[in-house]
Amino acid sequence: MSPSYGACSQRSSPAGRLYLPRTGPRRIFRTRTGADAAEWARARGRALSVALMGASYYRASNPVRTATARHVIGEVLEETVRGDRAG
Repeated sequence: MSPSYGACSQRSSPAGRLYLPRTGPRRIFRTRTGADAAEWARARGRALSVALMGASYYRASNPVRTATARHVIGEVLEETVRGDRAG
């Protein structure tokens, strides 16, 4: 579990679920937090914002964090394109 996931795992911020590796664990996380569609959309936005900043900031200095950020960006965009509101 990444530090970012732990920091975002409170009920008020389900954004951390996007750091989970696949759709199944994200769906479980959403169910357990009880996030509604609006919270889920905000969580995707927050995760995207943090990942975009991280990808830019760490691009030259930390390839692992950059790769993680790019993974999150891909997950958010894929979920949005699919229209997967359940995570």
